[in-house]
Amino acid sequence: MNPQLLRILGWAIPVICMAGGSYATYSQYSRLQTAKESQAAAELDRKRAEDALTLARKQVEEAGRYAAEPSTDFEGTLFLNDLRLRAQKAGVQIASWKTTTAPASAGAGSDEKRAKLLEGIDRVSSELVLDGSYQAGRAFVEDLTRTERLYTINSARWNRGAEGGTQLTITVSRYVMKPSASTPTERT
Repeated sequence: MNPQLLRILGWAIPVICMAGGSYATYSQYSRLQTAKESQAAAELDRKRAEDALTLARKQVEEAGRYAAEPSTDFEGTLFLNDLRLRAQKAGVQIASWKTTTAPASAGAGSDEKRAKLLEGIDRVSSELVLDGSYQAGRAFVEDLTRTERLYTINSARWNRGAEGGTQLTITVSRYVMKPSASTPTERT
């Protein structure tokens, strides 16, 4: 073999190996930097969510210890989407719903302290008509009772559906705090 060719190969092979190793190291370093940036962004999102939760809990504590959600522009939409997901999971369909809002009341004969806790809180009642099997209706109600948010079920009526299924009519109430005049509402 030509000694000149051996000399060139003696230099070229290590240079090619070093270049390949440098490229592999740089690409892994770039992936690591991207992962760090993604982790920092996720940490910032988590921190913002924790701050929003802390603010919401503080608003609830200021209103007393009554389990009411802060009023937001999307509270009703989030509630309905939650119900739709629970209905889909249980295997029932929401045929109709009707919502009414009224100030929450402590009831007749309640003391002033309890009535004061309910100031600024609305009771939002939604009458839902659900179509599906009896077991699916029961699963929906059971899932609804296991949620962390306070829902009250005021009435439940079971009827036989037109096509042999079951129709469940229930009234689900939730409690929403009105935004106070001193608390600015954040809009995004």
